[in-house]
Amino acid sequence: MSAISILVVEDDRDIRELITFILQIENFDVQSAADGREAIRILDQYTPNVLVTDLNMPHVSGIELIEHVRHNTSNPDLPIIVMTAFCGKPVDEAQSAGASIVLQKPVDHEMLLASIKWLTSEALPSPSNVYHAADIDCMIPAAMPL
Repeated sequence: MSAISILVVEDDRDIRELITFILQIENFDVQSAADGREAIRILDQYTPNVLVTDLNMPHVSGIELIEHVRHNTSNPDLPIIVMTAFCGKPVDEAQSAGASIVLQKPVDHEMLLASIKWLTSEALPSPSNVYHAADIDCMIPAAMPL
């Protein structure tokens, strides 16, 4: 079986490199982009199994990237994981645009791995510590005390 391919889109270089490193250690085939515009160029030539994207980025936002994937690519059903430090309206917008899962930053790498495996049908049921945007106004990882 070939490795699961992932496109990571994050404008913060340190976060992008860390996420890429973690995913590569787990034997995922990872490509990365510094913003939505670069991601669209990559998606014109490459179809990953999962897209992991930030929301707040220059040039093309995460919302615009999600909308592009849902309406202008050969894989409109591509699973999309959104990472965001925001709550409320941005989360609702991500869900409306077509995000599969929304994770609160800072993203716990175990949550990210569980989400990817769940979206690629390698692990069921849905990870209990990943919240879907429809379920809450602001996502808080289950491991964090309230």
